[in-house]
Amino acid sequence: MVGAVGQCGGCFACCTRAGSPPFRNDAERAGLPQSLRAELQGYYASVAGGQSREAQRMPCLWLDEASGTCIHYGDRPPVCRDFVVAGSECLQFIQAGVGVPAAPWPEDPR
Repeated sequence: MVGAVGQCGGCFACCTRAGSPPFRNDAERAGLPQSLRAELQGYYASVAGGQSREAQRMPCLWLDEASGTCIHYGDRPPVCRDFVVAGSECLQFIQAGVGVPAAPWPEDPR
């Protein structure tokens, strides 16, 4: 299974299909700077009744695809902070066949 982890594209692999930052509720978003809350509200309003980035399996709004890093790393959602690369949840995603495309950037951008 460790071999599969090496193919995931690094710690940003889940971000390649997240669509938008995975905040679970308003309370998690409440601590964001106003500009980031407005950015997310604008995104949510733009896809209301339409097809979201998530549905299209697009990268997270906050993923810098050139570097494979989060452009708002300090303000990332709790689920992103808590996720452990190669941890049990990561391995469950791999075992469930959650596909992550080959990364166009270096394997480990850190």
